[in-house]
Amino acid sequence: MANEFKIKKGLIVDGSETVVDIQGTQGQLFSVTDSLTGDLFSVSDVSGIPILNVNSSGAITFDGYVPDNNKLKFGNSGDLEIYHDCNHSYIKEAGQGHLTINANKFVVNNSADTKNMIIATDGGSVNLYYNASQKFRTISAGAEVTGHLLPSADSTHDLGADANRWANVYADAVSGTVTSTGPITIKSIAGSGQESVLNFSSTNVSGFGSTYAIDSKIRSITAMLMLLNYNFLQVIHLIM
Repeated sequence: MANEFKIKKGLIVDGSETVVDIQGTQGQLFSVTDSLTGDLFSVSDVSGIPILNVNSSGAITFDGYVPDNNKLKFGNSGDLEIYHDCNHSYIKEAGQGHLTINANKFVVNNSADTKNMIIATDGGSVNLYYNASQKFRTISAGAEVTGHLLPSADSTHDLGADANRWANVYADAVSGTVTSTGPITIKSIAGSGQESVLNFSSTNVSGFGSTYAIDSKIRSITAMLMLLNYNFLQVIHLIM
């Protein structure tokens, strides 16, 4: 082959500026073919520590860094980007597809790797943590909360809706407290569409055509049992 340049023993190039400049307009600019069992290509820093290394099996070792706002891109159109700006790190799917993470167990921890933030297990639960303390967990029947479940603002959000009602609400005891700055209404919608209503306000209790003033005559309510039978709401054992 014309214009061949072969090195059999070795080549050392020493210079203060551009050491090797390989240019071309077509085809390969640099090619290494051999039956070596060691390294094919290696680049070291000024102290001799390898930065970039390619061995005979094609494995690449890189021990440098990519500067801020420079991106590693993957895919024919560079759709997947990994980069760091001056403040934050990014893994970005810039194309039309999804960013998919496949794992039997997906774990997100803090930067020190000392606190769990998210743990998702294949065929199991998804757990969310606050300061390493589990607060939310999915289960086969739905979800489980550890701690309080609070609205983001006072007197703003509802629990359920007219078209999405909870079937049953269970409390530890009937002596639990319901706190309201306004009247409390217990409403039962019967099968025929009729409503049975029991209202509590700061001055009286009303329902079923009667109103009882809240004064010294009402000493205590020791028990309240509400029965829904498609047509009525009955209060039993109201001691006055």
